[in-house]
Amino acid sequence: MKKLSVLLIMVVILFTALSLPAAAADYTIDDFSMQLSLPDNYLIYTRNMTGSEPVFQKYNLTKAQIDDWFNQSNAYFLAYNQELTQSFYIEITEDIDTRDIFNLNYCDEQKLAEILKFGQRELALESESLSLVNSSMYGTATIPYFYYEFIFHEGMEDSPLLNYSTYYNGRSFDFYFINYDGEITAEQSQLLQNIINSVKFSVTLDKPQDTSINKQYSIKELGLNLDLNDAFDVRLSDGTDDNGFLTAVAIDGTPGFITLEAWEDERSRQIFSFANLPEAELKTFAEDFTVASLQTNKVYDDYQIYTSPEINFVSFWYYSKKDDGELVRVQEIYTVYNGKVFRIIYCGMEGGLDWAHSNMLVNMVKSFDLPAAQKAPPAA
Repeated sequence: MKKLSVLLIMVVILFTALSLPAAAADYTIDDFSMQLSLPDNYLIYTRNMTGSEPVFQKYNLTKAQIDDWFNQSNAYFLAYNQELTQSFYIEITEDIDTRDIFNLNYCDEQKLAEILKFGQRELALESESLSLVNSSMYGTATIPYFYYEFIFHEGMEDSPLLNYSTYYNGRSFDFYFINYDGEITAEQSQLLQNIINSVKFSVTLDKPQDTSINKQYSIKELGLNLDLNDAFDVRLSDGTDDNGFLTAVAIDGTPGFITLEAWEDERSRQIFSFANLPEAELKTFAEDFTVASLQTNKVYDDYQIYTSPEINFVSFWYYSKKDDGELVRVQEIYTVYNGKVFRIIYCGMEGGLDWAHSNMLVNMVKSFDLPAAQKAPPAA
């Protein structure tokens, strides 16, 4: 959902440069029609500096160096106190996730909770230099935010880091506050909250109509019909190659692929159908499945149970270790129906998952049209 690997770069810039105090407390980022207010004793860097400001000559820096940091980090605004013990900066990004979510104001409570849970899942394991401490929802009068507390493990001592994140007009806006000199005090936390409360957007766009198409595919060997977004190039198989019946490769510029496997074994014949299991038993199954998988190269961190009148399934999230040692983020959806196992996997090839493709995967499974549910045969 978000990338924080540029923090170390920010620290280097922070301690090699100073700017002059800003004359005003109100600022506008024109490219995104966004305004905010900061205390007028904060020191500011922005993208619209000309390079002729005294800060560049005094500290032997060039505008190109500052712009390079902004571009590497997707940052548009950097501020810090005069003692160089605190910094505040804004990252703004646009990708398949931000275009899919578009604006948190357009999300109902259930979707907000799902996105927050997805973000918790990704952030908890994203970086060895960060530890996720807490997360929650926060809302101003006009803008909902996801709120995160981190510990940043760089340098001689750990540093606390706060983040407010929102989606607006198809982009993500991340507001970061980091303290290099001990814990963040209640006063500092309130200062950041005041900044967040001051954020306004002068332009609010309607989400563009979704022009993608859900195509239906039929796998006759399974009696299965399913829908999948045309963001994937789909290949169907007959199951003779490692029980594989479908492979779908993302063609929207995001490296990732979906596979569908199905088979029958002794355990699936015993369970027969997840549709027959109450949610409590599904939870027990999911927890047992996770524990049993600790003997593999998969590191599981969470699961979610989905139920419907026709089919119940469990979605797992985990890291899978490749032969070269690289960890790849994977989502696996697992169900048993009429004595047969169905396993659907989405693998993000650059280490992470994204909300948009994960949502497509869940919608694909929810679209499953299978032969009518049967009763389990009597035990022999």
